[in-house]
Amino acid sequence: MAPGILIVDDEKDIVDLVAYNVEKEGYKVFKAYDGEGALRAARSEKPDLIVLDLMLPGIQGLEVCKRIRRNPETAGIPIIMLTAEAEVEQKIRGLRAGADDYLVKPFDLSELVARVGAVARAATASASIFWNRGSPCSAARSPSLPIQSRSVRLDFAARVAAASASSPAPASAAEHAHS
Repeated sequence: MAPGILIVDDEKDIVDLVAYNVEKEGYKVFKAYDGEGALRAARSEKPDLIVLDLMLPGIQGLEVCKRIRRNPETAGIPIIMLTAEAEVEQKIRGLRAGADDYLVKPFDLSELVARVGAVARAATASASIFWNRGSPCSAARSPSLPIQSRSVRLDFAARVAAASASSPAPASAAEHAHS
């Protein structure tokens, strides 16, 4: 099963553009266009990663991020903030709220896809550290992560590894420019 990514932005064109590019890399995509929809989708779809805009109608992205981190069912889902907020202070607030990465609009699609891969590798490496402590169960018992967080990251790592094994090499940035 392909890893799932929830893309949250109030601009449908951005959601569709990001969705198209990550689907080409083998990911399954879920979409939301406001904060409430993002929280619903995070709980119901259990995505492996969330790309989250900061400025959303209703519940703002920063609050969505905080709520995702507070909920044991979603706390371990990696989050990449994708927003027009370029101020250093805003980036720090996003990272402190629980974002794993932060990318400013306008953005390069190949950079976003690379960051998705980097967050996936980080989750895989984190899971690998836990798995290598002696038995698969040691990851589940590790005090370093909340219980739900450990299982989400381990599941994400397994899905990314499976998708990577079955996916062709990513297209170059030049190929993206001509499509």
